[in-house]
Amino acid sequence: MNPASPNPRFKIPYGYIVVAVATFNLFLFLGSQYTFGVFFKPLADEFGWQAATTSSTFSLMMLVQMVTIVMGRVNDKFGTRLVLIVSGLLQGVGYFLMARVTSLWQTYLFFGLTAIGVSGGFVPLLSAVVRAFDKRRGLMTGLASAGAAAGAMVFPPIANWLIAIYGWRECYMMLGIGMGALSVASAFLIKRKKDNDAIFTSTAPQLAASRAGYTLREALSTRRFWLWGLTIFCLGLFVNALMVHVVPHLTSIGIAAGAAATIFIAVGITNASSRVFMGAVADRLDLLTATLISYAVGVVSMVLLITASGMGGYYLFAVGFGFVFGGVSVTHSPIIAEYFGMKSHGTIFGCTSACYCLGSALGPFLLGWIYDISGSYYFGFWMMMFFALAPTVLIYILRREKQSELKLAEMKSI
Repeated sequence: MNPASPNPRFKIPYGYIVVAVATFNLFLFLGSQYTFGVFFKPLADEFGWQAATTSSTFSLMMLVQMVTIVMGRVNDKFGTRLVLIVSGLLQGVGYFLMARVTSLWQTYLFFGLTAIGVSGGFVPLLSAVVRAFDKRRGLMTGLASAGAAAGAMVFPPIANWLIAIYGWRECYMMLGIGMGALSVASAFLIKRKKDNDAIFTSTAPQLAASRAGYTLREALSTRRFWLWGLTIFCLGLFVNALMVHVVPHLTSIGIAAGAAATIFIAVGITNASSRVFMGAVADRLDLLTATLISYAVGVVSMVLLITASGMGGYYLFAVGFGFVFGGVSVTHSPIIAEYFGMKSHGTIFGCTSACYCLGSALGPFLLGWIYDISGSYYFGFWMMMFFALAPTVLIYILRREKQSELKLAEMKSI
């Protein structure tokens, strides 16, 4: 799409409207999700749950988010606007009902609703951004996904403050009402599917691009799909394990909850800035190189976490941790577009995002279980180091495979 094409109603390029709506909703959806680390101790204290039990709630929530496979396909068929309205309602209702929770099975059910809502926001919104721009996809995806990083920075400290004043139940109630109302209202800025299709396929090249690429079945038969899926699985595992357990770790070694929650400010600032920065780097260099740089920073951040002896060290960890989270996240959707085309982008993106969700479900529970049996996060953090390091090998294999394909194409053209 040419983003300069005016939208008569808004009189600004419609592509940027899509980016703005995506940024705002990812701010709401992911920001609210990552308040779980702040609610962790109040929930455990209220119901007497162990770390693994409390973590299992987040793990189940991430497991349910594997419905991104379905949401990506629904988005391809019915459009982003409808999916976003339903997703906003599900998140709002889920958080509102958490204010009434009295048992573990209810937390599973209500967080399950919020998980379906997140899955219906993340994949469709970033897929919509990629469809809206055939150039500068990395930068535009970075700008949109920076909303998620900003949410991770803003929501936890606010939630911690509200919990201290009103209590965790009232905080969940406010979260539910605000989330539902704001998300549903913003969805109406996105055009209906038929109108979107008319804009994004208004020229012959755009129409050809929208029809080019792999079907889901064809993508599943390639090695690159599974290599990239495993890379994203590792990201989900170690990132979400740490998002849930860093605050409990800090409070367990005597750091005040309020001070521990400020770690997320550093994570959020670096996460947001790295998404924009690495999106621009990916456009200038290439997507896999940008992803490799991000994972390398992630390995360094894990070393800092393991060796930190005070808040200064933990803030340095937070900077590196936010960088890898943002840098890899921003290249995910464009890599799917580059490797598999736009024909079934939402569906294939949903499937690889399900790999992320599977890792995200396993990570928090695994780290909580290790803490329960050892009484320390030390060994668990070393295990997370492995999952930060393994993707660098997978990306090397992907790069070699791509280089081989380019050489083969050159030979055929001679």
